[in-house]
Amino acid sequence: MTISRERLLMVFVFVISFACSSIQLWMMYDCVRARQMLLASATSDEISEVWYDFRVEVTYESVFITSTVFWFFITYDAVKSFNVLQLVFINLYNIGLFIYSVTEVFQARAERSMIQKMIGNPSVVQNSMTLYAPIVVSSLLFCAIPTFMRFNYLLLKDYGWRQFRSTGGDISLRRKILIVDMFLVFLKFLSFFLLSFTIIDLVLTAASSEELTLTLAFGSILAVLIPVSGLYAVRLESVPLFVVYELGGLLMFGYIVYRIYSALKPNESLASMGGVEAPLILFAVAGLLLDCLALWYGQLCFRSFGEGLQKIIEAVRNGDDSFLHGESKGSNLDD
Repeated sequence: MTISRERLLMVFVFVISFACSSIQLWMMYDCVRARQMLLASATSDEISEVWYDFRVEVTYESVFITSTVFWFFITYDAVKSFNVLQLVFINLYNIGLFIYSVTEVFQARAERSMIQKMIGNPSVVQNSMTLYAPIVVSSLLFCAIPTFMRFNYLLLKDYGWRQFRSTGGDISLRRKILIVDMFLVFLKFLSFFLLSFTIIDLVLTAASSEELTLTLAFGSILAVLIPVSGLYAVRLESVPLFVVYELGGLLMFGYIVYRIYSALKPNESLASMGGVEAPLILFAVAGLLLDCLALWYGQLCFRSFGEGLQKIIEAVRNGDDSFLHGESKGSNLDD
C-alpha cells in the first residue's frame, strides 16, 4: 500500500507540532508551580512583579502553542485545496516560528535571572530543565524546516503539473488563479497574526478596563470581519462586500498603528515592560505587511469581477478541475 506524500507530510507536521506544544504545556505547568512558590515567599512589594513575570511567560508560551496548532491546520488546508503558494508561504512561517522560539530561549533565561535576583533563593526558581526546554523546541523546529521544504518541493511538482493540466496551459487563467491564491493566503495569515497581536496586546499592554474592552472588541471584530468579507467578496464577486473588506483593512492598519503608538509612549504600559516588545512588535509588523499585501491583491481580484472568478475560486478551494474538463478530483487525503 502506497502512502501519499500528503499523508506523510501531515503526520510529520502533527508529530512536530504536538511535541512542541507538549513541551510548552509542561513549561506552563512548571511556571504555575514556580509562581505559587514565589508568591508564598514574596513580600507585598514583590507580588505585583511576580504576577507580571508570570503573565509575560505564559503569554509567550500560549502564543507559541497557538502558532504550532495554526501550522498544522494551515498545512492541512494547503494540501486539501492544492494551494501551491500557501505551501511556499508556510516555509516562511516556519522560519518565523523558529525565530520566535529562539527569542523564547533568551526570554526564559532573563526571567529566571530576574527571579533569582528578586527572591535571592535559587531553590525557589523553576526546575532547571525548564531552561533547556525552549532549546529543545528550537532544535525540533530547526530540523523540521528542511524536511518540510523537501516535502514542499515534491508536492510543488505534483500540484504545479495538476494546475497546468486543469487550466490547459492558459496563461491568463493561471495568472487569475495565482492572484486568487495569493489573496487567500494573505487573508488566512492576516487573521492569525491579528488575533495573536490582539491577545498579546490585551494581556500585556491594555491597562484600563476601557482599553481591555476596546482592544478585545475591535481586534476580534476586525480579525473576523476582514477575512470573511474578503473571501466572500471575491467568491461572490460582490462589490458591497468588497467595499466592506477594503474599509476593514484600512481600519485594521490604523488600529495596529494606534495600539503600538499607545504602548510605546513614554510612561505608558509597554514602555516600562521588559520582555514584551519583541513579540508585540513582531506580530504588529507582520500584521501591517500582510494587511497591505491583502489589500493590494484584493484590488487585483476586483479587476476580474464579472469574468467568472467565482468558478475559479471554487476550483482553487476544492482542488477541483471539473470546471474545464467535466471531471471532479479531490485531495489525496480523501483517498
